[in-house]
Amino acid sequence: MANTVTVKAGAVIDVSATQNGNAGSIAIWSQVKTTVAGTLKAIGGVLGGNGGFVETSSKGQVNVAPKLKVDTSAAKGKSGLWFLDPIDLIIDASAANVISLALANNNVNIAVNGNVCPSLGGCTQAGSGALTIASGANILKQGLTPTTLTLTSPGIFNLNANISGQNLSVIINSSIAYLNVGTSITANQVTVQAQTIYANGTINTYASNSSSPLSSAISLLAQALYVSGVLNAGSTTTPSTSTPNASVTYNGNVIRKEDLPTFLTAQNNATSALDIVYSTTAANDANASAQNNQNNQSNVIGLIAANDLTIYSSAQILANGTTGGHITLSAQQFNAQSGSLIQANGNNGPGGVIAINGTDVYLAGTVAANSSNDGQGGSFAVTANTLTIDNAAVVQTNGSTGPGGTITLTSNQDIQINQAQISANGLTDGGSITIVSNAGNLNTQNALIQTNGSTGRGGSITTSANNGSSNISGALESIGATQGGNILITANNITLENNSNISSTGNTGGGTVLIGGDWQGSNGVYQSTIVTMNQGAVIDASALINGDGGKVVLWSDIKNHNSRTEVHGSIYAKGGAINGRGGNVETSAGTLNTDNVFVDTRAADGSAGNWLLDPYNYLIYGGAAGRIASDLNSSNVSISTSTYWGGHDGYGDCGYGIQRHRLYRRRP
Repeated sequence: MANTVTVKAGAVIDVSATQNGNAGSIAIWSQVKTTVAGTLKAIGGVLGGNGGFVETSSKGQVNVAPKLKVDTSAAKGKSGLWFLDPIDLIIDASAANVISLALANNNVNIAVNGNVCPSLGGCTQAGSGALTIASGANILKQGLTPTTLTLTSPGIFNLNANISGQNLSVIINSSIAYLNVGTSITANQVTVQAQTIYANGTINTYASNSSSPLSSAISLLAQALYVSGVLNAGSTTTPSTSTPNASVTYNGNVIRKEDLPTFLTAQNNATSALDIVYSTTAANDANASAQNNQNNQSNVIGLIAANDLTIYSSAQILANGTTGGHITLSAQQFNAQSGSLIQANGNNGPGGVIAINGTDVYLAGTVAANSSNDGQGGSFAVTANTLTIDNAAVVQTNGSTGPGGTITLTSNQDIQINQAQISANGLTDGGSITIVSNAGNLNTQNALIQTNGSTGRGGSITTSANNGSSNISGALESIGATQGGNILITANNITLENNSNISSTGNTGGGTVLIGGDWQGSNGVYQSTIVTMNQGAVIDASALINGDGGKVVLWSDIKNHNSRTEVHGSIYAKGGAINGRGGNVETSAGTLNTDNVFVDTRAADGSAGNWLLDPYNYLIYGGAAGRIASDLNSSNVSISTSTYWGGHDGYGDCGYGIQRHRLYRRRP
């Protein structure tokens, strides 16, 4: 910090918004002396937006020239503020007692904007605009009348005590907000807005039990937001309350409850509007700045950071309730560490909604939007530029008594899923999981992805990297107690690693597994260029007890001469053990290699299914011929070599008019 700062006459500092939006901030500080002349502008946009903030301060002396011009106006918004060497204010236990009773029937505003100390609380002149709730200075609102406590500071806000009350809204505005370890805010609604927020304590909110429209909501808005404490929207424990006291004693004086608004106003010692620290409004004033939750939804948490949002391993973000609540998390850099917990479970109804939006999203903790007792699983969605789900992360939207929920993971660039468990299972039908990389690669490493249905059919799993590649390692399951589900994997280049296991089995019918395309390239499914199934990989779309086997396709675009399908693992589409026909398997491409593949479409009644090999070129060597002969014991085998109309294309001995040459042999 400079010792002296001088802004000379004629100098202009302008942080105004020119069209839409709020103006910025000007801070002029010094250690010894600040001299200010010239013009300082922080004007809101002409089409909409609020005025900004101007601070001219010093730890020593501030000289303001008579011709200094400060403009924080807003044509279509709220005017901003000019902070002139603001005070530092400490709310001690005595002041907290006065505020507690005043909140019984009044909205209370405490704003540290000016440079004149009030008589209530501890105060320091020529400070930094800090507001501190001292240790032990608990603000405990009395009564059931809905009221709002607003705490405003241009500097640092420090919470070292507890704030609590029924039918209470708490609003905090500051530059940096510290909600310190061991502190708590318990209210209906809590809003904190600052450049940086450290949420290290506990915030509990609960739905109002009275006719008040207040609902359970937490909103933290910042440039950078760090959470290591507990945010619980949907607390089942409401603050204790009692009939408000008739009076409070301060400095030996007894002040009646009804006289508190006048008493607080008298504590200001104000020489200008900026010096008004304490003010009140009637509890039910329509203009009172109470937080309004959209659609009056309950159990709502919103954490919005323009830059960084870090959820540490000790953090819990909870929006559980009879039905799950709503959690919105947004930041350019989002980091949920291993051990962190984000929940919007329905304790006696459907799961809630959890949404994460960011540029770079890293998730290593637990996310759950499950249902319990009644209803389906909730929903979880991520929208990002890059997405990593890492370090044994757990993501769930399970339906414990109904269908599974939905999980949607969308990234513009790469998606990496490492050793994570992602499930949308249901007691009845499985749910839906969709993972899409728009322009990057999609890789799963030893991951478990499930949409199983315990008493119904399997759900659906879709992964897409149509402008990149996809490597699958681990298990994809869409298993049904009745019908198997649907699994679709598309990308330009797909690899099923040795440890991949893809299952869409069902007790009464196999499901569908499509890798790189649908049967004969049908139904508009995106067609891959290269598909590789390594030798240890397994795909199973069998019917387990009754019913027909399902459908398995490994396809790369047969019209693309660079396409290639390598199939070396094990594929099952068997009919039920009691009855049912075998299913259908297709392995096709411009060039097809099926060395060491095992295909089984058998059925208990002998009605085996079909294995279609439909390459452009297919070279049957001794090993491949032996494998085909072996597979004829478990499947019908159809081999078709295809070309286009129109002539030779450089692949094989082709001539004009050749369309299709078919080899077909049915198992004896």
